Formats: sequence, structure tokens, C-alpha cells
Amino acid sequence: TSKKEPRPYMDEFEQQEAAELIQLAVQDDIELVFTVYRKYKEPDIIQGKIVKLEQQMGRIVVSNGPNIIHKIQFMDILKIETPS
Repeated sequence: TSKKEPRPYMDEFEQQEAAELIQLAVQDDIELVFTVYRKYKEPDIIQGKIVKLEQQMGRIVVSNGPNIIHKIQFMDILKIETPS
């Protein structure tokens, strides 16, 4: 077993950038690529469009196909990018 890894997360600057990208993606209906922290395993890479922001729950609902929904906790996002 590995020692308890410090949990990675975005710093304030990265969070600010992420928030701006999210706003942009919602406005322009563009896909984003989210790198999402998963405990005990490799981060998930999720690409899709934001369906809705559940701000009171602190999460983003992302869809990458018909009936395929991912609920991503904002706290778990390590990185947000636009698809290259």
C-alpha cells in the first residue's frame, strides 16, 4: 500500500480560469475536457458539453452523448481544457 497521497486540487488561480472556461463553454455550447480526481485510481478524463451547473451542489453535469451523463464535483476537477 502506498502512503496516503496528498489530495491534488486546483489552486485559486486555476479555479478562476476553470470558472471562466465553464462560463464560456455554457455560453458558446462547446465541449470541454475535464480531468477528474478519483480516489485510489488514475484520474478520469471526461470530454463533453455542460448540460447544467448545479451550483448549490457544487457540481457540473456534463453529457458526451445521448443519455450519457457525468456529474462532476467541482472540488474533484484537476484540470479543464478545450479539446485540441
